[in-house]
Amino acid sequence: MMKMERIISKFTYKYCDINDSFYANVNPNTVWSSVDLLSVFKATYNCEVTILFILKNNELLASIPILYKRYFGLKYIISPLQYYYYFISYYYVKKGKMQRNRQLEVDITSEIAKVLKRDFFRYEMKLSTESYDVRSFQVNKNLVKPLYTFIINTSVRDYSNNQITHIRKANTIDLKITNELIIKDCLTLLEDRFEQKGIWNKERSDIYFKLLKNIYNHDYIKNYSVYYDEKLISYRTVLIDKNKSYAYDWFAASNSFAMSNGINSFLLDHIICDLNNSNIQYYDLCGANVPTVAKYKNDFGGELKVYFFIQKKYASIV
Repeated sequence: MMKMERIISKFTYKYCDINDSFYANVNPNTVWSSVDLLSVFKATYNCEVTILFILKNNELLASIPILYKRYFGLKYIISPLQYYYYFISYYYVKKGKMQRNRQLEVDITSEIAKVLKRDFFRYEMKLSTESYDVRSFQVNKNLVKPLYTFIINTSVRDYSNNQITHIRKANTIDLKITNELIIKDCLTLLEDRFEQKGIWNKERSDIYFKLLKNIYNHDYIKNYSVYYDEKLISYRTVLIDKNKSYAYDWFAASNSFAMSNGINSFLLDHIICDLNNSNIQYYDLCGANVPTVAKYKNDFGGELKVYFFIQKKYASIV
């Protein structure tokens, strides 16, 4: 149900449920803000979901989804595993002068920061690469940290010689690529990957099981699985956003055989070609913040982009 408008500065703001008719009549134009995907995360993480709207003179200017939980009555925004970007969607009519549009978006971001500071005890959020100005968050005990990702134009195959060599090597192996998503096999590879990093536990296992179960048959999910000798050795799951002509590298895993035989590069090339054939123009590799990972992704010739991690934390929440 829509909540009453409240005034902050010259703007007003309101919240509504993701199933409210008001939200059904707007178009956030990104899969990250879709009712369907938000409902999946709500069910997976047993969290609450609301939409924050920013208005001025009754004109809807922007919205952002909020995923949150409560601790002794205090609300805190969460950053769930695989919910990669909090997108700010804009609805205002753009003016002829770019600087006026840019300033309005800065003002909107500032209002969002004020609302979050007022209404939430703490938050952890990764803003999308389209949020180019976060100065309004850099006060009031907020941590703002730049992060990086590569976005590939799927019509351009500007790979390094190193990646071309890996792809050619994998092409000599008898591999089978399918779009199957067998949850048990995927979890086995994920477990091997995360155990090597020392971060696999029952809680993470349960989350990934619920997430895969809740989402595997949705039309904005596409899975790519590589089999060798009838065994899953590598896979990537991709979020498809047809409205924006974007795909997002949602998560991936592989075993040691795949990593040492160029199969991950072979699979990534296959995905890029498949997305291009499906009229998806851009492929966001969703993170390049570990040097070795950044080097690997850079070799595919994408454009380096900045996004921001925003955190406000006053005390521990158990």
